[in-house]
Amino acid sequence: MPCKKQFTLIWRSATEVHWNYMESYLYSPKPIEWSYFNCYKHIETVIADELTVS
Repeated sequence: MPCKKQFTLIWRSATEVHWNYMESYLYSPKPIEWSYFNCYKHIETVIADELTVS
């Protein structure tokens, strides 16, 4: 869960990463082909690439 940043428009990246408005966290659909770890790494990559946040 991000402490300071809100990612309300992350859906625009079309990367299957979404923002939960009520609880303020990023998530992706339940993995089918990837492990949960790979999904987590994907979320990190999307944030770093699309939003230039590290």
